[in-house]
Amino acid sequence: ARIKGTPIIEALAFFILVMVVSQTNANASASHGVGKVPLIHGETRDSPPPPLLPECLLLTCDPSELCVAPAERPADAKYKGPRVNKTVEFTEVLFQEWKNECYPDGVDENLSSLGRPHMYTSETGENYYGHIVYPPNFQEGETLPGIIIFQTGAGPRDLYFHWKADAFARGIHNGVQTEHRCIVFIADTFGDERGWGWDNDKTRYNTVRKDIITTNSQGIREKLRKHSLLCIDTFKNEVKGVDKNNIAAFGWCFGGQTLLELSRMRVPGIKCCASFHGVFDGITHSKLEETSGTPLSIAIFHANSDPFCDLEDIEFMKKQLNKAACVEWTFHEFGGPIYHGFTNPSHLYHPRPNCFNYSKAATDFSMRVALELFADTCFPN
Repeated sequence: ARIKGTPIIEALAFFILVMVVSQTNANASASHGVGKVPLIHGETRDSPPPPLLPECLLLTCDPSELCVAPAERPADAKYKGPRVNKTVEFTEVLFQEWKNECYPDGVDENLSSLGRPHMYTSETGENYYGHIVYPPNFQEGETLPGIIIFQTGAGPRDLYFHWKADAFARGIHNGVQTEHRCIVFIADTFGDERGWGWDNDKTRYNTVRKDIITTNSQGIREKLRKHSLLCIDTFKNEVKGVDKNNIAAFGWCFGGQTLLELSRMRVPGIKCCASFHGVFDGITHSKLEETSGTPLSIAIFHANSDPFCDLEDIEFMKKQLNKAACVEWTFHEFGGPIYHGFTNPSHLYHPRPNCFNYSKAATDFSMRVALELFADTCFPN
């Protein structure tokens, strides 16, 4: 626009305008992680999409910065995103395992998948903070099957999921490169922008969790179903390149609740589900439903000694799956000293070793079966 006045006034006004625009652009760049700062939150609904950045940039951060809330970090911290892990020790273990599987010859941005945050909004106005991950050689106009990752009890802000998303997107299955590249969406069920799922004070977490899995007067977990559909619809309709007819849903811990609802809902396009040490508390308050619809294959991986899974809940879950026509399901149970969270190697150092631990054998088996199921159902050719 033309700024009218004397030449001196015009020049001064133009200088001020340039400074304001420059600062605005700088702030926008900082908020979206420009400059190779891996940011996993910060956008608003009206913001332009953040840039795609190599997921492996997380491996270049100071582990201590990933284990505290944004407000608790020093001003010069490289990492600007939400809290994504419990302790420095946990983070160092995941860093090493991520490197071993995906970067055995050294971290290389050219090999990395590319990710960015994706905020989405419910019909009632609540914001949720997902994360999209593409394979490194994804081409404009290409269409690929997808995997939706449904969160653990710690919430969607989890370093472990960024490792798994990097591997899945690139088609790396248990350390072996395959042709099954895909697009991955780390879904948010809690509306957790900053990583409060890791807070020691669990008041907010317990309130949100209880609200989501509560049944209505008809015995339906209505809010959990709405959250699940919101995640799926967002992935289908807002993420470019997703093959809407070939999607897998993988859930860890709390994510098992979501997968059970998907078996009842039979959402078109969801071809298979896998539950890793899923919890199913509260399901006995819901009603058994006879369902039909889109064929669905489900694999459940469970530790017999998981202290967070009651036998009554497990048996009810099996009864529900048997009620769901057109659902093929398998139940894999691990005996011995294998507990909750057995796919996460950082649990080798968990302060509650009789509740959480890691089993490489159970993990390798679970991942192999789940990814074979994904390949068989979502890559029909």
